[in-house]
Amino acid sequence: MFLEKPKAYRNKRYLEFIRTLPCCVCKKYSEAHHGDTGGLAVKCNDTRSIPMCSRCHQENHTVGKITFQVRHNIDFKDIQIRCLETYIMNMGVD
Repeated sequence: MFLEKPKAYRNKRYLEFIRTLPCCVCKKYSEAHHGDTGGLAVKCNDTRSIPMCSRCHQENHTVGKITFQVRHNIDFKDIQIRCLETYIMNMGVD
């Protein structure tokens, strides 16, 4: 018996909102970076995205998530929560 993979929550409007925010590290133009993975071969929910420019995004993948967060004194979970709260307060929920 096989269990189906859980489906990731997708929200195009939320990703568009994330892209309007400055990079969480250098404050430059950002793209949506999925701060967490959903597990083995499972994409994470869009609500776990954080604003990050392509340079910082690449550095994160190069040095690793933990090292990146320590180096820049940031917490992905905290950023995810603040972004989601801001979205809910300003944009509404789908």
